[in-house]
Amino acid sequence: DRVTAKLDTRVSREESKVDLDVTFHGFQRRIKYNGQHKFFGDNRSGSFNFAWDAGKDATKQIGFDGLLTFSRPGRSFDLK
Repeated sequence: DRVTAKLDTRVSREESKVDLDVTFHGFQRRIKYNGQHKFFGDNRSGSFNFAWDAGKDATKQIGFDGLLTFSRPGRSFDLK
């Protein structure tokens, strides 16, 4: 076994979610990705986390968490 991978996805009109977990046995490296997106009214929220040395070094990761609001009359948006 050189690579072990697990992918879990869930998609609907209101939300989507992806979880990916990959282990490279020869390099003793584990990569994890988690992401989600939700729709509710004029708001969209989303987040992701990507760790390229999962299980060994918690500082080797990047993530984002945001909320986007569309205002139809002014056609503007806010990203928080």
